[in-house]
Amino acid sequence: MYEVFCENRCLFLTSVNGHTSDLLLQTPIIQHSYATNEMVQRWLHHTTELDIAIDSELLPGEFLSKHIPGLVFVKAAGGIVRNSKGDFLFIYKNKKWDLPKGHIEVNELPHATALRELTEETGLQHVEIQRFVGSTFHCYNQHNTWFLKETHWFDMSVSQNSVLVPDLQEGISHLEWIDCHQVEQVLHQSYRSLREFVTHHYLSHS
Repeated sequence: MYEVFCENRCLFLTSVNGHTSDLLLQTPIIQHSYATNEMVQRWLHHTTELDIAIDSELLPGEFLSKHIPGLVFVKAAGGIVRNSKGDFLFIYKNKKWDLPKGHIEVNELPHATALRELTEETGLQHVEIQRFVGSTFHCYNQHNTWFLKETHWFDMSVSQNSVLVPDLQEGISHLEWIDCHQVEQVLHQSYRSLREFVTHHYLSHS
């Protein structure tokens, strides 16, 4: 199953024969053959129900490109960083708590992007990548063009204390290590895509 977010709305692409998320229990699943451009446009512009679910085995890019003219695909990478105490590193940007991430440059591998963006946005050094965690998908509109961004997330650790330097030019006002018991509260002031991703991969197992 894939989850594509647009602001606080979610588009589920799921196979009725596959795994069903608890999030889908209250969301009727629409047959792929009944999915229309109008339905997707209503979801994009928030003139339909909050979430919609489509019975489809297509990848997010394959499905949405059929229904959104001129859709542009963007790839990014970022890190979920924890220190030796298990605290999570969050950035405060555009009045939201977020995680360090950025666009993948030409010929750059996702893990290299995640490390580069982390250093540029936070000044953090001596970081190690532990594993690839997964990807998130979200749509956004910029200059009357719709974009679908796929962000690759990596689990990272840092063992040495390092001075945090927020990248003010990128709109990051401050950085903070958040205790694992306070992460859920911070996520309520974040984006739904991050809230559900971090909760699923980290908090639900703690």
